[in-house]
Amino acid sequence: MGKKVILGTRGSKLAMIQTEEVKKILFDEFQDDLKVEIKVIKTEGDKDKDSPLSSFEGRGAFVRSLENALLAKEIDAAVHSLK
Repeated sequence: MGKKVILGTRGSKLAMIQTEEVKKILFDEFQDDLKVEIKVIKTEGDKDKDSPLSSFEGRGAFVRSLENALLAKEIDAAVHSLK
């Protein structure tokens, strides 16, 4: 077993489906040389479903937590869902 890669994503159904697809692509390419782990990140938008999106400062309520996890090296890559 080689290197481990941690993919960060939201826990929504769409985000998980897309992240599983990325995991499959990585596995198909690297097989036993890469272990892929998925880490679900709760974003501000996930935690606060009552506030309007316009009330969140700066970049998206569903993006900032993933970016912070990348910067903190808690995850190696983030899978974003663009709707």
